[in-house]
Amino acid sequence: MMKPKTVKIFDIYILKMVAIATFIGIVAFVVVWISPETLFKVINRVSAGRLTLHQGLEWLFFEIPTILGKAIPVGLLLGTLVITDMLSRNFELVIFRSIGISFWRLLRPILALSIVFSIFCFFAYNSFIPYSSQRVENIKSGGGRGEYQWSYLEKDAQNNPKQLIIVSRTDGHYMRDINVFQIAPDKNGHEQEDAAMKNIIFAQKGNFTGDKLIVTDATVYELLDTGIYKEITHQDKITILKGQTAVNASKLMLAHNIDPDDLNQKELREHLALLKDEKIMDEYNAHLNNLYQRFAQTLSCIIFAISGLILGWSRPRENRFLGFTIGALIIFSYYLTVPFINMLAEKCILPPIITAFLPLIIISVGMFYYAKSKDL
Repeated sequence: MMKPKTVKIFDIYILKMVAIATFIGIVAFVVVWISPETLFKVINRVSAGRLTLHQGLEWLFFEIPTILGKAIPVGLLLGTLVITDMLSRNFELVIFRSIGISFWRLLRPILALSIVFSIFCFFAYNSFIPYSSQRVENIKSGGGRGEYQWSYLEKDAQNNPKQLIIVSRTDGHYMRDINVFQIAPDKNGHEQEDAAMKNIIFAQKGNFTGDKLIVTDATVYELLDTGIYKEITHQDKITILKGQTAVNASKLMLAHNIDPDDLNQKELREHLALLKDEKIMDEYNAHLNNLYQRFAQTLSCIIFAISGLILGWSRPRENRFLGFTIGALIIFSYYLTVPFINMLAEKCILPPIITAFLPLIIISVGMFYYAKSKDL
């Protein structure tokens, strides 16, 4: 039976070695992740004069936190695997077993360390990563988003199309060249597939004012029975949207092509509520999957650390190549398959809560049977 003082020394010994190895693994992963693509882009833009040297270095600096969420679980897996394997090669695991230290006892300090890293990973996704991701995007875009196209489909209470608004140019505030296609449902039953075009409004300018979308210098065209559009009026000002619909449309225009990584937990939940209210389900499922993935990445710190211990636990003369091979396969398969699994959520094939945690479930099941085969 180990004495309390011996327990403390043992835990500190394991914690110190695994923490150092994990830190080295995190740094190595960040360097490998940045080097091939991001570094090339930065060098290319700085050499072309599109970015200053200071902006290029700032880009690289703020790229690091965006990678930390992926690097921390990998660092834990590699750090735990390497240290456990080293203990086995140095016959320290044999000594530990002889004084009553089992696999589960060795797991305690590693589990404690992985929980600390998982807490840091959670706060990174909520604070550091959104901030750094926004800074990187600002540097890439030269400090502004520039002009872009935007469209909005207004629906009635029966979820049938009411009018389609297409904005040719907007910077998120002021709009230019607005086309509004007003849709008339069929007279028999409001069937969406039988809806027909009624009027077209073309306006030079437009902007959101309070709870209204107002377009100016507008020309209204009416569809005749012959299928030809006829100009019926020219108006200086027309209110296109009003009330909560206008408020939602304004928020969607500002959030056009928004990256979920740019949002903290509160902002992401608010955006999800907006997408659900507007029934934009593809984007809603993709963003909800991103929200669940933040919790999955936090949990992955613990699962990857346990997996590293399982893969590294061996007897002195056992083949260790298998453990390192499986560890590498876990890392590459996890981050290569996540984007494809995310598509299952976006296309509503699987619920986002399933797709977010599915890779971890597969890894956990695999590690369970691997540990069982080694009789841990």
